[in-house]
Amino acid sequence: MCDPNSGIKQEKEVLPQEIYPVPAQDMIYISTPLTEIIIYDAKGARLLSKPVFNADYGIDVSALAVGVYFFEGFNEDRRKVIKRFVK
Repeated sequence: MCDPNSGIKQEKEVLPQEIYPVPAQDMIYISTPLTEIIIYDAKGARLLSKPVFNADYGIDVSALAVGVYFFEGFNEDRRKVIKRFVK
């Protein structure tokens, strides 16, 4: 029998990840190291991008206005995490 999904490219597994504190004030912290992070506003505009992120350090979000934001990150295997956070 033929698998109907055999020709469909599967997305890589999404990583479990925690962002804290929520709501954020000046810094947010991510639970594991990532090789790239991107922060978008609620309209999808890219606001911040960092090529390497170490979980021991936070991300300075003090310049962001109060609102809802989306965090996208990738690990060394290019597995992705997408999270929403509030400032």
